[in-house]
Amino acid sequence: MIPYHDDYTTIWQRVHDMRPEIRLPTYDVEAGSDGTGFKTGNAGEYRTYVYGKIMRKYVKVIITADVRTKKLIAVDAKIGEISEPKVAVKHIELLKEKGIKLKKFYGDCAYDTNEIFNSIGDAESAIK
Repeated sequence: MIPYHDDYTTIWQRVHDMRPEIRLPTYDVEAGSDGTGFKTGNAGEYRTYVYGKIMRKYVKVIITADVRTKKLIAVDAKIGEISEPKVAVKHIELLKEKGIKLKKFYGDCAYDTNEIFNSIGDAESAIK
């Protein structure tokens, strides 16, 4: 997709304008959702000792995918505190808007909320 070049600027200009597209399935799906995060700052022990505790922001990425085909359904990336179940509900609503039936929803114990169960409706739950 990207031709070989030694020039960083040329590669950056080509990649920067690319907009990936997620194609939603046209069949009934078994979806699973999970999130992960990481700190955006670097404060070692010395800096903490000298300057005190530095509040660092987190980048959190939450994905929802079809567990059978491993195809991506939706991705959200946010800075700061974000609720994984709220984002998963948004992803489930996206499926409903497109007329895709959710057969089963997988998630860890963070997704054990009334909001998720109301959103999945008649679909089977596989939440721990």
